[in-house]
Amino acid sequence: MPATAVLFAVAMSVVLSVLALLIFSLWGLPVVAAILVVLVAYVVAARKRGGSAATIERGKHPEPTGRPRKGSGGTTTTNQRVGG
Repeated sequence: MPATAVLFAVAMSVVLSVLALLIFSLWGLPVVAAILVVLVAYVVAARKRGGSAATIERGKHPEPTGRPRKGSGGTTTTNQRVGG
């Protein structure tokens, strides 16, 4: 194959790829817009109910058994109860 035929084939492939991408993008924009509208409506509704939708939790979390507290009077450690 001559070099010009190869260049022409590459150029046509690029042009067809760009056209296909543009056509798909134009078709996909309404779908993406509809999904974004539904997502924003969900987040707004969840926040109005007092939920924590789409929030990032930062800071120290409570202990798995609850917040740390002082022991009540007369408590002992496990080693003292076992006799160690």
